[in-house]
Amino acid sequence: MWRSDYRTKTFSLVAGYAVYWKRLFGSRRGVQQGGPLRSLLFSLVILKLLADIGDIPELHLQLWYFDDGTFVGKRSSVASFLDLLSSKGPSHGLYINKKKCEVFWPSGDISFTEFRGEVIQINRSSEGAEFLGSPVAKSDSFFNQSFAKRVDNVLSCQDHLSDLEEPQVEMNLLRSCFSICKMYHLIRTVLPGRVTEHLSQFDHGVRRCLEKMFNSSMSDACWKQATLPVRLGGLGLREASRKA
Repeated sequence: MWRSDYRTKTFSLVAGYAVYWKRLFGSRRGVQQGGPLRSLLFSLVILKLLADIGDIPELHLQLWYFDDGTFVGKRSSVASFLDLLSSKGPSHGLYINKKKCEVFWPSGDISFTEFRGEVIQINRSSEGAEFLGSPVAKSDSFFNQSFAKRVDNVLSCQDHLSDLEEPQVEMNLLRSCFSICKMYHLIRTVLPGRVTEHLSQFDHGVRRCLEKMFNSSMSDACWKQATLPVRLGGLGLREASRKA
C-alpha cells in the first residue's frame, strides 16, 4: 500500500486499485508497473502477434527489445509491417503509438510517402539516428548534438532542485535521479572519446548543484571525496567522465 496526502488531495494505491478523491480506478488493462512477470507476458504477446503476421517480403531485419522494435528493409515493406502491427495488435492487447515511431532513411531521401503523417520523419537522415536511446552515426556532429541535448535536459532538472528548499531531499534526488544514473546507458553505448567535453560539462553541473545545496564553493579535494562511494566516506556522486 502506498499513500500520499497533500493539502486536500488524496491518492491511494491499494491491491491494484487507485483511489483519487473518492473515485475508484481499477487496473484492468496491461500489467502492473514493476510486476515481475510483465516482461515475460509482453514478450509472449509479441511472439504470438509476429507468428500471426507471418513473413514480410524484403523486411531484412526485425529486432525487439521488449516494447522497442527496430525494422530494416524496403520502405514499402516496413510500412506494411507497421500497418499490420497497428491492425492486428489490438486483438492481442497491443496498441501502437505511431506518434512515437520514427522512420530513418540513410540515403538522404526524406519524402517517406509510404508512411502516415503521425510517424516522426527524421530529417537528419544523412547524419544518423537514435536506436534504443543511443545515437548511431558516422559523423561526430550527430553524436555531439544528441549527447548535448541529453546533458542539457538533466542539467535543467538539476537547476530546479533548489526550488524544493529541502537540502536532504535535494541531495537524495541528485544522487538517485539526476546524477550519473542518467548517463549510464549512454556511456556504455557511445565511445567516450567522442563526448569527452559533454561528460566534463555534466560533471561540472553536478558539482555546481552540490555547491548550491551547501551554499558554499568546494575545493577540488572536497569534490574528489564527494565522488567516492558512500562506503568510502563519499557522497556517491560518481564522475561520468571517469566512469566512461
